[in-house]
Amino acid sequence: GGVRGRLVNLMASLLLDCKRLKKGLNILMNNKQIQQVNKSKKHWFVAIICSSLAMTVVGLPINAGGVFFTPVAESLGVMQGAFSIHSTLTLIGAAIISLFVPRLIRKFNLKPVLTVGILLASVTNILMGFAQSLPQFYILGSLRGLGSGLIAIVPLTMIINEWFDKHHGLVTSVILSFTGIAGAVFSPIFSYLIGTIGWQMAYIIMGISMLVGSIPAIIYPFSLNPREDGLLPYGYNEKNEKSNKVGKNKVVTENISKSLLVYIVILAVLLTMITGLPQHFPGYAQTINQSLSVGSMMLSAAMLGNIVYKVLFGILSDRLGPTKTTVLMIGINILSIVFLLTVSNVSNLVLVSFFFGTIYSLPAVGITLMTKEFFGTRQFNKVYPIISFSTAIGGAISISLIGYIYDFAGSYIPAFVISLLFHVINLILTYLATRQLAMKEEKIGSKEALGNLKYSLNKETRI
Repeated sequence: GGVRGRLVNLMASLLLDCKRLKKGLNILMNNKQIQQVNKSKKHWFVAIICSSLAMTVVGLPINAGGVFFTPVAESLGVMQGAFSIHSTLTLIGAAIISLFVPRLIRKFNLKPVLTVGILLASVTNILMGFAQSLPQFYILGSLRGLGSGLIAIVPLTMIINEWFDKHHGLVTSVILSFTGIAGAVFSPIFSYLIGTIGWQMAYIIMGISMLVGSIPAIIYPFSLNPREDGLLPYGYNEKNEKSNKVGKNKVVTENISKSLLVYIVILAVLLTMITGLPQHFPGYAQTINQSLSVGSMMLSAAMLGNIVYKVLFGILSDRLGPTKTTVLMIGINILSIVFLLTVSNVSNLVLVSFFFGTIYSLPAVGITLMTKEFFGTRQFNKVYPIISFSTAIGGAISISLIGYIYDFAGSYIPAFVISLLFHVINLILTYLATRQLAMKEEKIGSKEALGNLKYSLNKETRI
């Protein structure tokens, strides 16, 4: 009986070992298969295509369009504020259509939506070269915004989220920085073209550039979901995905704090309204006895800062946290505004404009990271579309508002002073939001401690 029992145990042990071996081989094969499809050249081709879209269809009309304000307004015999409304309508159109982009992509798929957006944005920009009145610019500006919105931040981030797991933050910041690269590289080029061949031909060339730079997105085969192309997100790891489903933020609750949301929305709007200032640097330069080309250099320097500080914000945020990094960037931007009002040397103006580029990192990266920190991953998808729409509207109002301030005051100085006041409010809002978050954490911690105490007392009572 003892021998028979030992044989049975031995057979059971061998069977168990075989099952474990089979399971291990399956895991090894699955890991090998994942490694084969979660890293490919196609992932990086998609990233390059997104960068090209960000630079041409989004960056060119929005971040390089400021060089057209003064010459076109003078040519049409209208105020700069009145003309800059067409750019405001572009941003409003992009903000509105972006709310419907996820639904449009689900219904019609990614490629048709991108194609319509590319054609609409580039063709309307070309037609601006033939416009001869403000109403024509307003109509074309609105249509251009609808086209750009079909390709702008929402669809680009959707593509990045689907295609990249590893290096997701880095890829996002680099791709979005290309909107600033467009302003930095092409502002002086189009300023030169306006001076040599006129603003009409410059608009046409800009529209053609937008179309040519977007062609790879139309002809290169890729889907919104890489799995439809037989791939997994770059660096995909099933174990990490399961662990990421459990939020790290302990402040997540079912009810969204309305006051906290109001603080963040107002903060985002005020920060975004300041981002309209660099588009008026060419006009500001002329008011301080500098040439239009100097103003274009200032705009380019600000766009270069746009690129650098977006990436730098992400790096600092990993070490300091998004709130402290936001305060730091606001401080640098305050100093840059003060120096812009006091310096007159060309090299100093360009250098200070570069530091002013910190403003672009705040609504684009800072607000996004602060939203995740304050609301948690579970609530992020509910509140961020509201915040994103608010920032777009703030940016849209900003460009025209600054133009009108100049028209009625005859100077850009009031716009700079208002920006300083906005920053004071921004620091107060950041403090209030951080304080409410701390109170919320303390309240949840107290509830957890009370629950643990009750559990311990009940356990002792049972004993």
